[in-house]
Amino acid sequence: MNAIALFSRAWTAAAILAAMPLHAQSRGIDTTFAFNKSGEVNLSLPVGDIRVTAWARDEVHVVASSDLGPISASFSPTRVRLEIRGHGMSRTGRARYDVTVPIGVRVSASAASGTINVSGTRSSLQLTTASGPITASDGEGRSEIETAAGHVTLQRFSGTTRVSAMSGSVTISDVTGDLELEDVHGTTRIDHADVANFRFEAVAGSLDFSGKLAASGKHSVETLSGGITFRFPADFGATLELESLRGVLEPGDFPITLRPASGTDRGRSSDRQEYSLNGGGARIAINTFSGSVALRKIGAPEKR
Repeated sequence: MNAIALFSRAWTAAAILAAMPLHAQSRGIDTTFAFNKSGEVNLSLPVGDIRVTAWARDEVHVVASSDLGPISASFSPTRVRLEIRGHGMSRTGRARYDVTVPIGVRVSASAASGTINVSGTRSSLQLTTASGPITASDGEGRSEIETAAGHVTLQRFSGTTRVSAMSGSVTISDVTGDLELEDVHGTTRIDHADVANFRFEAVAGSLDFSGKLAASGKHSVETLSGGITFRFPADFGATLELESLRGVLEPGDFPITLRPASGTDRGRSSDRQEYSLNGGGARIAINTFSGSVALRKIGAPEKR
């Protein structure tokens, strides 16, 4: 790019940013302006769709529309905020935000009823819906995902990832770091996991975990009636602390050894047993009332 073209582009960008109000209300927005990759984007709407993607430019591109009422917008080089307030809001219609951000920008998005889709940001994410699905990829750092009634689909997350779902399925693939999940009623499937610390809690939710758990980590699974399936590499070592009233352990593809109670274990509930898998390793505490626990080798055919 020659000097004249570079100057022209810089002047145009500066003019757009200078002309754009820091605080505005509108039913339609379409603007692009310079933005710092260490900045933050906050998006909220009552009904509609939120989509955030990332690119390598140091710019934000915002396209937003609303049939519900005016969009309240606030822009700066380090912060973007879009919301639709309740005063004078229509009872019908939807809103939509399409926002493109620099890679690394933190994203916070919430919808009372709608969809949230965030991809490629490589940053911490805070995503919430009362009713509606959440789809996200490339979360890094600390991410919190929460829905009352909706499906959650995550890919390529690292750092600390927390997921809470009242009702709906949770699917996670390619996850590292710490992983915490609460799924009251639904199915949770985790693939290609290499987790440092793992916690799963459910009432009637089932868990299907495929991957590895760190030997030095703290891992726990607690469910009232949901089934639990662990899929590990053939040479994976673990120590399973199982406490269950009616549930059973299905060794499946692995030979397991029932370990005798130690001095500290004597006197505890007779429903608690400790098992060794491949000589022991990652310690996994499992507490279930009536759910079964199955152990499978990754890639092994399902048994009928």
